[in-house]
Amino acid sequence: MIVAPDISVCAGHDISEAVKTALTEKCRGVIDALVHIEPGE
Repeated sequence: MIVAPDISVCAGHDISEAVKTALTEKCRGVIDALVHIEPGE
């Protein structure tokens, strides 16, 4: 992702927070899937 050099610090922070949230949600989904799969072994 390319961020314009003149982007405000606030906007940059909001973007990083949104990305972090998205990654956290995705990781949580993967972990949940693994947790649900493992007991079946």
